[in-house]
Amino acid sequence: MRGIGFCMKTFLKVFVFLFIQTALVNSVCAAKRLNKTIVGTWKLQSFVRITDDNTEIPWCTNPNGYFTYTNLGYMSVAINCGKDTPEDAPSRPYNNMLLYTATYKVDEEKKQVLHHVLNSSYTDFIGIDLPPRNAELSEKTLTLRGNSGKGNFKVVLEKQ
Repeated sequence: MRGIGFCMKTFLKVFVFLFIQTALVNSVCAAKRLNKTIVGTWKLQSFVRITDDNTEIPWCTNPNGYFTYTNLGYMSVAINCGKDTPEDAPSRPYNNMLLYTATYKVDEEKKQVLHHVLNSSYTDFIGIDLPPRNAELSEKTLTLRGNSGKGNFKVVLEKQ
């Protein structure tokens, strides 16, 4: 007959194995879920520029906007800023608004969203692939992080 120590060790091994398997399955499901869950309309909750020392600077004052992703692979972004946006806000080079339509693809393995811009209020974007956006999904929140070419950013969206 084996002792209680042996039973505990066996139990812990099985528990750790099942925990790791569950974590792996959940991460694979979460990645696959991104491609389906991203479809819909998302309201902008926050938009910040991130400095080299990880300071978050609001893109503008009172940003208002929506991102829409379709199941046909098209998306659009519409963001406007409040009238009292300061002169040194990151949104100023974009005339305090960012509007664009694009095709998009989801890279399930890397958990990234790729936008190929078809039309934009910022004409330098037209016809280019924007740098990949790292996507984090939790319940009704989508967080996109990346580099716009003018610095790092974080956008937080809520599913409508």
